[in-house]
Amino acid sequence: MAKDDYFVLVYKLLTILYTTLKNGKVVTDSELKELSEGLPLDYWEYILKSLSEDGYITGVKPISSLSGNSIKITTLQITPKGIEYLQDNSKMKKAKEVLKNIPQWIALITKFTIK
Repeated sequence: MAKDDYFVLVYKLLTILYTTLKNGKVVTDSELKELSEGLPLDYWEYILKSLSEDGYITGVKPISSLSGNSIKITTLQITPKGIEYLQDNSKMKKAKEVLKNIPQWIALITKFTIK
């Protein structure tokens, strides 16, 4: 799975939202911007809309303007359904494993590419 894979991004987002919830905080704009960095806006909005429509997060409001449809984010939070999805979904577990192994992969690649 690539770092821009849907399930990797969903895992990261839900993890951030769950962690901030447990700490009595809300996710910041800068944390969301960092997570979505390098992604096409339409793809990022698709992820947020999908998670909202499926009941995994709250705080995503669809908006329409002259330039088209978009979303407005207000106090983004994970729902109990989102927490359950994060904990029980097999694709989430695979995404977690991928993210855990990234530092090892980078070290291995670096070892063989640096001369």
